[in-house]
Amino acid sequence: MDNLSNKWKVEYETGIPEIDSQHKQLFTHIETLSLAIYSNSAKKELVTLINFLRNYISWHFSTEESLMMQAHYPDIHKHTEIHRSFEKFFQKIESELSQKGADKYLAIEVENKMHDWWVNHILQIDMKYVPFMKDHNK
Repeated sequence: MDNLSNKWKVEYETGIPEIDSQHKQLFTHIETLSLAIYSNSAKKELVTLINFLRNYISWHFSTEESLMMQAHYPDIHKHTEIHRSFEKFFQKIESELSQKGADKYLAIEVENKMHDWWVNHILQIDMKYVPFMKDHNK
């Protein structure tokens, strides 16, 4: 993945074990798809990632949003709007997959989106709530 190591780094951690565990699972799936694109197994890994995301999105977003609510995180509404936007993207991808089937082009589109999500959401936006959550849990 561009600008990212293919190995988990300590800088990716929020310090919230439940969130870090979920993020690690997502990271592994993104990396697997990235590698599959170059080894002619993109279609299979795309389907695997979509199946993973189908459960992960509701599980992870509800975990994160619940922790934010418990801590009275002030930017929770903005954060949840971003989650809803990602859910819409995912619905679009699921629709494309069911209409056209898995192909390398869709795999590349999803890999690009997931890479962007990792860099811009997880490593930036999610990291903004970390100091607040740590202060709240003292």
